[in-house]
Amino acid sequence: MHSVYIHIPFCSDICSYCDFCKVYYNKNLVSEYLKSLESEIDTKYNNELIDTIYIGGGTPSLLDIEELEVLFRIIKKINISNTLEFTFECNIESVDYNKLLFLYKNGVNRLSFGVQSFNDKFLKFLNRKHNKNQVIEIINMAKSIGFLN
Repeated sequence: MHSVYIHIPFCSDICSYCDFCKVYYNKNLVSEYLKSLESEIDTKYNNELIDTIYIGGGTPSLLDIEELEVLFRIIKKINISNTLEFTFECNIESVDYNKLLFLYKNGVNRLSFGVQSFNDKFLKFLNRKHNKNQVIEIINMAKSIGFLN
């Protein structure tokens, strides 16, 4: 095993176009889910060296800082290579400077933004909660923190 995908199935909205496993965000469910994730890593992971980690969803960036701290404590159990590619999926409306900084300080080196479009008309049609200007603002914010990918 060289790669790990961690699915965070929680969303604030259920998008009609999304085929991924997801449920509405619930703080208690997140806590139980993270406990289960830790248990699975403790019992199934055999300390293989990991080259890539991808945290997707759902909406991983919906987790608050406390929940992210738990998630990243669990991830520290993984034996990672010195050239790790560590991707974290973000939705524009669920990230801010502090969350992006937290991700950066915890080794995330690649962000995947759920933008869908830079056309405000299409974003509205898809029931997205952001607009083109917010996308540009968040991407520039991520770059200012040090994200290059």
